[in-house]
Amino acid sequence: MAIDGSSRLEFELKRFLSRFPKLASVSRLNSLLKEGHSLTEEEMVSALAELFLHPNYTIPLMGCFRCIAQQIVERAVALLHLVPDLRSNSDGSIVEFDEDKIFGDDVAGVINFYVRSGRALILHELACLAFCRALDLAPFLLGSVLSYFKFAPSPFERIMQRKYVSELSTMSCVRLIEKNSSPHMTRQSGTGNTATFCSGILQQLDYSLVECQALVLPPTLELAQQSVKVHACVGGTSVREDQRILSSGVHVVVGTPGRVFDMLRRQSLRPVYIKMFVLDEADEMLSRGF
Repeated sequence: MAIDGSSRLEFELKRFLSRFPKLASVSRLNSLLKEGHSLTEEEMVSALAELFLHPNYTIPLMGCFRCIAQQIVERAVALLHLVPDLRSNSDGSIVEFDEDKIFGDDVAGVINFYVRSGRALILHELACLAFCRALDLAPFLLGSVLSYFKFAPSPFERIMQRKYVSELSTMSCVRLIEKNSSPHMTRQSGTGNTATFCSGILQQLDYSLVECQALVLPPTLELAQQSVKVHACVGGTSVREDQRILSSGVHVVVGTPGRVFDMLRRQSLRPVYIKMFVLDEADEMLSRGF
């Protein structure tokens, strides 16, 4: 029997459920399994979209159902779009997964579970985690993932409500930077902004090309110096030394606006190879009149 069309979906569903026997008792998945050759992509996508958001199943789903991965992600995005407010959170606690409560008799329970319990912000975290994992396995999903952030909070919105920085927030930004998108970070000072964007930048550099490929623009000398990876281009230092270092070739320049503009004007800093630009603490920059 050829593994294509409905036959392939049936094969992959059996393979997936063999890894997670507990899910075979979920009525909706069990019904799909019984359909056999008559199983359609639409039915499968509808059944798996919310399950994709569960951290235990995201990666296995991407492995088994790669042929419909984009449809699954797009359906998950569409369902999340129906959530009234992804920023709301009844408290700051992390909810332990109780699959019996989440699934019950139906697999379509992940979103409802968190919305009903007033933890839409945690649902947003799960979505970010699922999308990051999916991008690792299937980079072609980037467009579908970015469509989520057209209406959802940024991956860092929860930092404004919580008092800690999660590993997920850093991973989300790094993945988006790696994929050459333009993430907009809104986070409190001192919560790891610099480390986050530097992680993404360093993974994007072409180390065989000794030209400036990233420009980070913080408002103050102190911020520029703490961000230094290659060269800090700041006021109060030797202009000739800056010119010498830049002419010898650097990978990353971190500098304050005045000195960076001066180096650009003198053509010591050549922007032709820059593929990443970070405006650090933009609100502070604007308040200073830059």
